[in-house]
Amino acid sequence: MSKKTDGPADESRKQEANYVPIDAPQDPGTQTPGVTKNPVQDMSKVLYQLQNSVREQQLSSEQQLSGALNQTFTYLGESQRLVELSDLANQLYRFAAGGAGELQGNLPQVKQVLTKLAEGLSSHQSKADSQVSAGLEQAISSMAQAHGSMMQSRALSQIGQMVKRCQDVLSWVENPSRMVE
Repeated sequence: MSKKTDGPADESRKQEANYVPIDAPQDPGTQTPGVTKNPVQDMSKVLYQLQNSVREQQLSSEQQLSGALNQTFTYLGESQRLVELSDLANQLYRFAAGGAGELQGNLPQVKQVLTKLAEGLSSHQSKADSQVSAGLEQAISSMAQAHGSMMQSRALSQIGQMVKRCQDVLSWVENPSRMVE
């Protein structure tokens, strides 16, 4: 098998395109900052940056999901406490609906249900006060999340630019005579 040699036209195209073979040594002193003479190396760097950017976006999404799940569990617990308070209020209503005789006949149970209701309301009030503070923190967090979403949008735009650069390099590798701007 004979090795194919480049003709004068191929050599000329390579010079115009600033082509450097993949395994050619790079002289950092002659290279323009930010411009690589080896597009495949450039593509590798871009793909590495792309991987990191996508990982950062995935981590951000997972953190947002975790926050949303925590909030869901908080609301679920609150809903269950309110159901319990509603049940206690319904029991008291049934006793009261029976009149004074019903209340007197079941006085120990009525006192017990009323005590549970008062304790439940006090506990719920304390948790509601804590939720006011948590709500304010959440508002701040939402503002930070909006900022994070803006940053994510910017990062996705940059990822798109990285993909475009990779496409340009592939186009150049496919046809070195075309320099992609």
